[in-house]
Amino acid sequence: PIDTELVYYRKDGTPFWMESRIVPIFDTQGRHSNYMSSSRDISARKELERMTAEALSREKERQAERKQLSQTGEWLYSARSIEELLMVINTSLNTLIPEASGELFLYSNSRNVLDLETHWGDVSGIGQIDAEDCWALRRGRAYSYGAQDIQFPCSHVSTDDGEHPYFASLLLPMGRRSACY
Repeated sequence: PIDTELVYYRKDGTPFWMESRIVPIFDTQGRHSNYMSSSRDISARKELERMTAEALSREKERQAERKQLSQTGEWLYSARSIEELLMVINTSLNTLIPEASGELFLYSNSRNVLDLETHWGDVSGIGQIDAEDCWALRRGRAYSYGAQDIQFPCSHVSTDDGEHPYFASLLLPMGRRSACY
């Protein structure tokens, strides 16, 4: 007996899966005389298998991300200086979200401007920003540009067309308030 799964195509070109079992038939003397074949459409099962494989793949990705976040948390808690903390942030963000760019600003000692401490991804990084130039700081909470009906760009974010989405949030590393972009 032979069991096979094959893709067939309808006249309109849409694929469908068939499972076939081919069994040899023998006469009374034991000589092969024919074949018997039975087939059934297994397209629904194949679609479920595909969806399951995709879900498992996404779950593996989420597990890897959770592991990376956990490791990042351990490194952040272990940092002995602001330099080590910034190195962990830079390395972690490049690893966790390689498709994103960003900057980390910390309030200066005068608390009237924020100094660029580190940046990652494809961003040039400006040296300082005025706290009033950032909607996240002015509003006292995270701000997403590019995801809302009513939105205003932060004047410190420069993009080619002014339409690239970005996210600004407030952090509290080592007892100092900061903004991350």
